[in-house]
Amino acid sequence: MNLKNKRIISISSIIIFMIAIPFIIVSMQDIKSGLLSILIMIIDPILSIFIGIIIGEDYKDLWYIPIIEILLFLLFFFIIFKDVATEYLLVAIIYLTLSITAIIITNLIQKKT
Repeated sequence: MNLKNKRIISISSIIIFMIAIPFIIVSMQDIKSGLLSILIMIIDPILSIFIGIIIGEDYKDLWYIPIIEILLFLLFFFIIFKDVATEYLLVAIIYLTLSITAIIITNLIQKKT
């Protein structure tokens, strides 16, 4: 996969899972807190690892993608709640850590093979 495709896949998946789906969930009336919790605790960490794996071998060119991910995550909560609580900052740091760890592991595996 070339660099342009990696960039497009990463940024589009970030926009879908960090902005679009949370806005759809918030617009629901009955089950929004449960779905938002599932998104934050299960789907978004998997997305962070997935992004780290995708950009692992080209991390020198795509180093900014995990930063875009956490900024869009925090932007969503700022738009919805007009404030970013400390808990969401901690979650953003966890997402960044997951992405960087996946980048390092993918890069090490690529160097070994």
